Amino acid sequence: MNPNLFLVFLGGVLGALIRELFVLVVPATEILSASIFIANMLASFFVGVLAGALAVKKISTTQSSFLSTGLMGGLSTFSTFIYEIVLTMDQIGIELLVYIFLTLVIGLAFVVLGLKIGIRIPHHS
Repeated sequence: MNPNLFLVFLGGVLGALIRELFVLVVPATEILSASIFIANMLASFFVGVLAGALAVKKISTTQSSFLSTGLMGGLSTFSTFIYEIVLTMDQIGIELLVYIFLTLVIGLAFVVLGLKIGIRIPHHS
């Protein structure tokens, strides 16, 4: 078995557990859950940081497998984001469009910000 596959699995399990803790701790609104938004934004930012660090060889592909693909992949949840949209399509109008827009725009901005930070992380030997 490829060791990176196990690291992705382990990171995914941990990321999903962290996301579920957000769901339990962050109060939900009647319409859309702030916990999923927060989890997705944190994961977007840290995926950017990790991608930047990987690009300039400050982390290895093995570390990236665990942290980015596994942990951040488990933390973020596109499927729940879409599921919430489908569940609330009949209930709300402009709020849903704002939520979708902000999730995509802020998520993209966090990835870009993370990339810039990740590239500048000092290398410690």
